Amino acid sequence: MTFAQFCMALLGALRRVLASPAFKAGIISVLTLFLLIPTVMVSSLVDERQFRARDVAEDIAAGWGRKQTVIGPVLVSYFIEEVPREETVNGEVRRRTERYRRWAVSLPRDLDIRAKIATEDRKLSLYSLPVYRADIRLTGHFAPMTADRVPPRHGGQVRASDEQPRVIASLSELRSVKSEILLVVDGGKPRAFEPGTAGTGLPGNTGYAINSTVTPAEATSGFGFEIPIVLNGSSAFHVAPMGRTTQVSLTSNWPHPGFAGGLLPDQREITADGFTASWSLPNLARGLPDVEFDGRLPFELGTLGVNLVQQVDLYQTIDRSVKYAIFFITLTFLAVFLIEMRAPGRVHWTQYGLTGLALVVFYVMLLALAEHVGYDIAYLAASTAVTLLIAIYIGLLVASRRAGLVMGLVLASVYGTLYLLMREEDYAMLVGSFIAFAAIAVTMFATRKLDWSGAGPEQDPVLNLDAGAMAEPRT
Repeated sequence: MTFAQFCMALLGALRRVLASPAFKAGIISVLTLFLLIPTVMVSSLVDERQFRARDVAEDIAAGWGRKQTVIGPVLVSYFIEEVPREETVNGEVRRRTERYRRWAVSLPRDLDIRAKIATEDRKLSLYSLPVYRADIRLTGHFAPMTADRVPPRHGGQVRASDEQPRVIASLSELRSVKSEILLVVDGGKPRAFEPGTAGTGLPGNTGYAINSTVTPAEATSGFGFEIPIVLNGSSAFHVAPMGRTTQVSLTSNWPHPGFAGGLLPDQREITADGFTASWSLPNLARGLPDVEFDGRLPFELGTLGVNLVQQVDLYQTIDRSVKYAIFFITLTFLAVFLIEMRAPGRVHWTQYGLTGLALVVFYVMLLALAEHVGYDIAYLAASTAVTLLIAIYIGLLVASRRAGLVMGLVLASVYGTLYLLMREEDYAMLVGSFIAFAAIAVTMFATRKLDWSGAGPEQDPVLNLDAGAMAEPRT
């Protein structure tokens, strides 16, 4: 063999390798990996829009009211512990009395919390936030708090102080309160609450507390109370089970509640017009003693309540769908490859790249449209546009209407499956594994007679996409 013949043979072998289905499959695999780059860019775009939505939601909440948590009330009673002391000075015995300020923080014997939460969507620019006005009523009883219930700490005698006892509660933020908060004791004349805990002499940070006074006689005999509160809030409403026995009842027109906190409601009813929920908590579930002495206000107690869940968090849903992008790009390329192997036309690797970019642009269209018309309509519009574009494009490339129809059916199945995966997150892995298995199985049987080396192509009537004679597979 001459050198020229050797070169010609080598070139012929190289052409066969470059023209082989196996080589094209390798090129498509590399191209699929390169498409991860624009996919990551789309994911970053989704994150950016999500951060923007959160910023706007924070602006709405700042103007209307943020998440509200109502804690309390508690009764703070004051006492004096007197300790007699003797000391000898120059042989003379002198007697004096040391006095220590004491206080007792009493939790309600029983507490009933009822709230009607009227909600609406507030929009700013493209974004919205569920906000509400809550009409709250706290009722209950405080047990008598007398000096004989206060254990001495210094070995002295405890007596009642002249300081007026205080009823103290805490809210998340006071500027969202929409009416004066009043304390009604045993059905008597309402008494106004004042902001903060100035003058109470209590240690530590009491947050956004409010306080009102009662008489020493009322504190020592026990009393019933009623506290009406009207306030604005957004996203969530929580309360703390402060009573020895606590009953909580929430009613709202929001149809998508997310119950949160340490305990789920004992009873609940959710309809398209809203929900009702109720809790009943005994003392053991509260986890606090009836009275604490000389301590901080127990305003760090666990809470329960409801989050106003938006039915479709489109940014979270789109972000999850982007994570499946490489999977569906692979399925689409696999379908195009199988169609090409049995169709009269051929698809260049550049055209595979354009097809892949169209699949990536789907997510950009979905994000842009969803911010205006909602997720469902946006998904239908974006998936239909991309499906028609790629189906027509592939049909023209391989010169086969039937190939275009098959491509359209494949893409419709792919996008339909993706939609179901986003709706049924709990079953996403299960469904995805079955789809992957089915794709591998179809590929194995569809290519069982394919000559991957390109040396001797065979025909497979099962994959014949045209009515005429089967064309020789080409790249």
